[in-house]
Amino acid sequence: MQAIISSFYGAASPELRQKLSGFGLLVMRAGLGIGMWTHGWPKLVNYAERAPKFVDPFGVGPEATLVLAIMAELLGSIALTVGLFSRLSACALAFSMAIAAYYFGHELAYIYMLAYIGLIFTGPGRYSIDQMIYKRYVA
Repeated sequence: MQAIISSFYGAASPELRQKLSGFGLLVMRAGLGIGMWTHGWPKLVNYAERAPKFVDPFGVGPEATLVLAIMAELLGSIALTVGLFSRLSACALAFSMAIAAYYFGHELAYIYMLAYIGLIFTGPGRYSIDQMIYKRYVA
């Protein structure tokens, strides 16, 4: 407990700070991934009724745009949660949230978007599949 408290004041060892930072990113990824999954699942389940009236910002048709949103919100959130292709997933999710924020003005979409942008810059952290792959094949 003392080690955790001292880390808040910068007195912890660099290794402990790195572990805590990695754990914080794991919690953030898991929370964002699970939270976004709950937005993508209803789109998939109700695809037939949502598709004809889904927003089409790219001119590819509402059905195709809905498929892209479902892919980002389901596949991207699962990948982000486990830390696989994290930056790519965060890019797709941030883009999806930027569209949601622009077209619908949802405050939550802005918050998600900013969190995903943060993960693009920080990466997935120590406790991720991406890090395991990096350690095995690159480092």
